[in-house]
Amino acid sequence: MGDQMFATTVIPVIGPFLTISRVESDPTRQYLPGAKDMLIFSGVAQVGFFSYWMLYAILDMSEPSNESFQIAPNREYPGLIVTYTFGYD
Repeated sequence: MGDQMFATTVIPVIGPFLTISRVESDPTRQYLPGAKDMLIFSGVAQVGFFSYWMLYAILDMSEPSNESFQIAPNREYPGLIVTYTFGYD
């Protein structure tokens, strides 16, 4: 997108809207063709996914969870092993 304000664009959920407000408030900046539409679409999609996730998290709190999340060193290679177990039966 030719975004010189990449630092604000990548903030989840609010980043696209922050970038739009920064570009709109600075008279020396302008959008590439289609960039504003892409930012709006991205922001709306992120808000939708976040809302769905929050609804699921709130409704799921009443049930006991079988989920687990673990981080461990990888003994064979440099790095970490990240394991997430979904709690579905």
